Amino acid sequence: MVIIKHSTTVTQYPNNKPWCDKVIKAKLKAKDEAYRTKTTDPDLYHRAKSDLRKAIKKAKRAQKDRIEQKFQTANSREVWANIEAITQYKGVKRSVNTDDAALPDKLNEFYARFDRGNSNQPIPVNNGHATAPFNSDITLVNYKFKRLNERKAAGPDGITPKLLKMCAEQLAEVYTNIFNWSLSLCEVPRSFKDAIIVPEKKRNVSCLILVEHFKLLEHLNFPASICDWILDFLLCRKQTVRVGNIHSASIVLNTGTPQGCLLSPLLYSLLTYDCRAADQNSRIIKFADDTTVTGLIINEDESGYLDEVDLLAKWCTNNNLILNVNKTKELIVDSRRNKKKGPYFDKWICCGTDKCI
Repeated sequence: MVIIKHSTTVTQYPNNKPWCDKVIKAKLKAKDEAYRTKTTDPDLYHRAKSDLRKAIKKAKRAQKDRIEQKFQTANSREVWANIEAITQYKGVKRSVNTDDAALPDKLNEFYARFDRGNSNQPIPVNNGHATAPFNSDITLVNYKFKRLNERKAAGPDGITPKLLKMCAEQLAEVYTNIFNWSLSLCEVPRSFKDAIIVPEKKRNVSCLILVEHFKLLEHLNFPASICDWILDFLLCRKQTVRVGNIHSASIVLNTGTPQGCLLSPLLYSLLTYDCRAADQNSRIIKFADDTTVTGLIINEDESGYLDEVDLLAKWCTNNNLILNVNKTKELIVDSRRNKKKGPYFDKWICCGTDKCI
């Protein structure tokens, strides 16, 4: 059996390092100028060379501190943005084939595969007797409208975030009443649950999670009315897939969470609240079905990090989740110049994975 390992070579030039700032470039220029007068003024050249060495050492230390600060936060976007800056990685855009007219229906059936044969539906806790734990106010709704990202796509109604942002003052009172009625009745308007999925081509497709409704109620002490509101939001959802200008037939779903919905990653984070790092030098960062385990390796001791990965695998097994091995990658961030003479910087190991049913 022949094992083929794919690798990517990232080339960085001396003046293109992440830690190379204006100060370093000025020191480099001063060193080059002093080199030209090395024969007449050797002391000037040695001073310039020494200043450059000290400036580089200081810049590397500052870069190391910035990297560690990024890894210790719970913001996965900052972590991966920092890694992309180090490796100079640029993603490759992939297009979806729009020639197949049946492709939207095939994709919609694929996305809804977990709903097949599902005849069990949770029963609301309140049984129609709900009390809203809180109400929205006009000021908050107006503030949220004005903070909408104009670059986001429009919903099934065709209303763009830019239009909602421009009409925030006029729409705030109307939507505040709708939100409060929805919370008091523990029901979500049907039009709010319609979804149009625009797929993007990926090497592997991750799966949806099954929402355990009563885990929120029993372990996190959520108000019963909020659990019923979430339950109503997840049931009887109409889903359509669009590829190019072709739309699939609608499918009504009662399993999983909506694709692209802001509530979906929040629900996943709540349902995986007990998946925490045990080692003090490790972090577990979760977003939707993406999970990243970061570990600080000190003095070549990787035992804490490896134990953390084993604990994550056991947690997934106990919670009916399977690690997607094809999409699990390990990245080692090591800035040491000579790895045999002891650590110049501590080493970070970052393991990213997807989880599915």
